[in-house]
Amino acid sequence: SKHDQVAARVDATESLMPTGGEASGTTDLRRIDRTFLQLGWRHTAKRWRAQATWNGIIVSDPVTGTLGTHVLALGGEYDLNRRLTLLLQQDLILGGDSRYFTGVASRMTTTAGGRYKLTDALDLTLAAQARWNGENSGILGIRVKTGKSSHLYANERVTLLADGGSQLTSVLGADQSLGGGTHAYGEYQ
Repeated sequence: SKHDQVAARVDATESLMPTGGEASGTTDLRRIDRTFLQLGWRHTAKRWRAQATWNGIIVSDPVTGTLGTHVLALGGEYDLNRRLTLLLQQDLILGGDSRYFTGVASRMTTTAGGRYKLTDALDLTLAAQARWNGENSGILGIRVKTGKSSHLYANERVTLLADGGSQLTSVLGADQSLGGGTHAYGEYQ
């Protein structure tokens, strides 16, 4: 309808990885298949948007086996004014690798932040993400409109891990609307 959208997405990747890891010096490769499924709903009003999504991720690896993870997310955006939008999202992970997800707190993540429109073609996003087990991330992103329906974007995420370590993740990507609710994108992480 005019205010509600439903979307579905399917991605699949195939990776070839060294069988014994980089340190083993072996040239044998194993194939790892990843399938990403997404179903989502989005409601748009004059100054706010709400969304609910389900993500299903299936990883098949001949060494570790097949593993499925499901992520439920509820979120919203509110336009404080014509330049500043407030962001809030809650994620819950179901399933997944029990070595990584050790309890309910490791399966819950809350994200809060804002997006500021510097110009009509340039947005800056700043967000904080708290996993309930003590892992916290800061996210800085920039998005540039490159055409009527295309964008380039870059995100930098700094994560303080629950065990005291840290992790830095960079994402570069582009997206293009193809019309009829269809989008194409490419991303490097």
